[in-house]
Amino acid sequence: MRTLLVLAALVAAFFMAAPASAQMFPRTVRIPCSGPDALPNMLARDYGETVTEQGIADGALVQLWHNPETGSWTILLVLPDGMVCALAGGGDWMVADPPQPDGL
Repeated sequence: MRTLLVLAALVAAFFMAAPASAQMFPRTVRIPCSGPDALPNMLARDYGETVTEQGIADGALVQLWHNPETGSWTILLVLPDGMVCALAGGGDWMVADPPQPDGL
């Protein structure tokens, strides 16, 4: 869960970065957003993904959608007004083993 929140924070920081990144990345980044049902329905129907992790960040819901059979994954941001935005997605998602304390 902590890994998901760190990943979501990094993605959000990338998209909201100020002038320094504007110089490094001069093009506009468009984030696909929709009403409350379109993106979730598409992920379930077309990719077989379901919500596997979620948490609250700055008043919005961050969700990890994942299909364990194919490895496809998507991170959605659900805003308080119901708008849903896809922040990132890809393939080959792997569940990491939790770190073990020293001495185990």
